[in-house]
Amino acid sequence: RSHIFVVDIASGDTTQLTRGDFDCTEPAWSPDGESIAFVSDRRRKRHDEFFRGDLYVVPARGGRARKLTAGLERATAPSFSPDGRRIAVLGSRSGGKFWSTHPRVLVADVGTGDVVELGQTIDRPTVGSRYGGCQLAWLDDDTVLTTFNERGSVVLARVSTDPGAPAETLLDGDRLVVAFDVRDGVLAWVEFWLDRLPELQRARIPARGRIRRSTAVTAVNGALSAQLDLRPATRHTHLAADGVEIESFVIEGRGRGRRPGVIDVHGGPIGSHPQHTPRVVLLYQVLAGAGYTVILPNPRGSTGYGQEFIQAVIGDLAGADYDDIVGAADAAIERSQVRPDDLHIMGYSYGGYISAWAIGHTNRFRSAVIGAPVTDFVSMVGSSDLTEFSVAMFDGTPGERAELFRNRSPISNSHRATTPSFIFVQEGDLRCPPSQAEQLYTMLRLHGCQVEFARYPGGSHTQATPSQLVDITERSLAWIDHHRP
Repeated sequence: RSHIFVVDIASGDTTQLTRGDFDCTEPAWSPDGESIAFVSDRRRKRHDEFFRGDLYVVPARGGRARKLTAGLERATAPSFSPDGRRIAVLGSRSGGKFWSTHPRVLVADVGTGDVVELGQTIDRPTVGSRYGGCQLAWLDDDTVLTTFNERGSVVLARVSTDPGAPAETLLDGDRLVVAFDVRDGVLAWVEFWLDRLPELQRARIPARGRIRRSTAVTAVNGALSAQLDLRPATRHTHLAADGVEIESFVIEGRGRGRRPGVIDVHGGPIGSHPQHTPRVVLLYQVLAGAGYTVILPNPRGSTGYGQEFIQAVIGDLAGADYDDIVGAADAAIERSQVRPDDLHIMGYSYGGYISAWAIGHTNRFRSAVIGAPVTDFVSMVGSSDLTEFSVAMFDGTPGERAELFRNRSPISNSHRATTPSFIFVQEGDLRCPPSQAEQLYTMLRLHGCQVEFARYPGGSHTQATPSQLVDITERSLAWIDHHRP
């Protein structure tokens, strides 16, 4: 279990503040140094439900921890107000709809535990950091800064502690703000984009309106950027058959005219393109550098397009969302960006699931690269460390919705697949266990479909080492290259 410790810098003496058969994480000091806020899930059901947690406060000198909130369902990134009277967290009080409900800025009164939800006027989710960097901070006693997912971008906004006040955007546009901090009215943040590697920026926060100018503080990736041909991305939309607008990002490969195309499906499904890690962005740039046009769709279920857009995927995995993804490829063909006879599909996690689904339902893709897929939802429920995810996505258990669990599992149609497929997985993956990938590999072999399978040692639901990421990238590119017409 993870617990909270205080270390005296001068003497090295260590004091353990929390104990028990539960995790205590994300410690945050009070302004006077007398208390530490943290997140912990101490419910009896904590072993069966992931990513839950309430807010606690413990004396910094040691003593009994006090539970400040009840039933938040999830809380992360606690931060004391400058006067120490309130604590802000990113969290949810979703009434059981945890997976499809936007996390919000919640503020708890340290004295009473009363919780107020801020920024209710914005239909976008707050974004927790993928790097462990700050993504929630107080500007003053009446204003909180946080990041929101906005149509693929991760933007920064200030939110008043008045629950009815609208959120005000500070940083917008094509950027992914992955961490920030504020001091004395000056904002520092790290950002990148599909054609920009991460760097640190700073700017003074205006009294009103957006930040118009910023100063680059670092150039740690400057030399690398100068060596690379980082291709720009453009935004495109198309209308689905039912009139819903679907957005995609497109990175056009080197060369002229129509190019071979690779459509990459993001993880989730409650996620979005661009994905928030530079290592994934570099994969797209490798493909573009090899001459492929890369299509990055945000189908139904993606974040940054409203609550209703997310919830459209519940009970309909590989339904309208799959049509949205195929529609993005069709739209790129209509724009003369992609050759219709030289189209490939790839994805990881949910993206691997959709890629595995696609090869059993169409032969239009010349090849598929399938990473960490879900292939059989019934066995997935019994073997994944996240049982409740599948139950939430299908709005029921395999016993209650047996036909849906079976019909939306790629393994049910794998006998129809003819698309050459490269499958890979980490041996340490508990989220999408290796057995899911192995089932698909075995079925494709059984029915004569060309397939290769790579198991990488260690890791979890991500690669264990940089060299593994390099190897996966090289194998994926070689597989796609080999199966071009």
